[in-house]
Amino acid sequence: MMPPDQVAWRRAMGEAAALPADDSQRLRMQAEIAGLGPWAEAEWLALLEEGERWRLELGRVTQPDGLEDRLLRIAEGPRGIGLPRILGTRRLAWMAAAALLVAVSAWFALGGARAPEDGRHPANLQAIALLAMNDHLDTHTLEVKGEVPGEVASGLRDRIPFEIEFPEFEGGLRLEGGRRCTLGSHPVCFSTWRKGDVRFTLIQLRLADFDLPPGLPRTIVTPKGAAAGRRPLDVLVWSKGEFGWALVGDDSSALVAIRPWGR
Repeated sequence: MMPPDQVAWRRAMGEAAALPADDSQRLRMQAEIAGLGPWAEAEWLALLEEGERWRLELGRVTQPDGLEDRLLRIAEGPRGIGLPRILGTRRLAWMAAAALLVAVSAWFALGGARAPEDGRHPANLQAIALLAMNDHLDTHTLEVKGEVPGEVASGLRDRIPFEIEFPEFEGGLRLEGGRRCTLGSHPVCFSTWRKGDVRFTLIQLRLADFDLPPGLPRTIVTPKGAAAGRRPLDVLVWSKGEFGWALVGDDSSALVAIRPWGR
C-alpha cells in the first residue's frame, strides 16, 4: 500500500497534469517533481503521456454535437456534487469526462447498443477490441520493464487497483514489461510481449467494469466501423474468474496459435 504522502502527491500530480502546459500550478509541480524521487518522475511522465493519449483519441473519433459539454455536466453532477467532490476539482472532472467521452464515442461509432454488422459479438466486446487495438497502435512506453511476470506484476502493484495475472502462453510470447493504462474511464493493466519480431499488447481488465461474462472462451474480435480504420487488427478476448484479457498483435494471423494457460 502506498504511504499517505505518496497518495496525496499522486492526487496533486494528477490535477496538475490536466492543466495547460503554461499554467502556474503545473509549472510549480514540475519544479517539485525532481525532489520527490524516481517514483514521482515516472508517475508524472505517465500522467502526461496519458493526457496526450486522450487528446489524440478525442481527435480521432466523431462526436455528436454537444456531447463533451453534456458529459462534463454529468461528471460535475447537480449543484457541483459528484466527481469534483470526490476528485477535488473541476479539472479532474474534465479528465473523467474526457475518458468517458472516448468510450461513448467508440460506442456510437460501433452503432451503440445494436449488434455489430457480423451479428456475432455484442457491442461491449467490440468496444473493448477497438480500444485495445488503439492502445496497441498508439502506446509503447513501459513503467516497469522485465521478462519475469512476477517481478513486473510486483513493480506495478501500487499503480493498478487489482491483482495482476499474466497468462502462461503457449505460443512463445516473451514479456517485455507493463504499465497502468485506462480503457474508457477504467484502470487496466497494459503489458507488451514479443514473439520474434512481432509485438503484442495484452490488456487485463475487471469483468465488472465492462459487463463481460465470466468464462468467456477465446474469441477473436475484429473491430468494426469507421473508427476501426481500413485495416483493423484482430483482437483475442477471453475471461477467467473476475478478469478479462484482450491480446492484439502486429500480425493478426499469429493470434490463432496462442493459447493462454494452455486453453
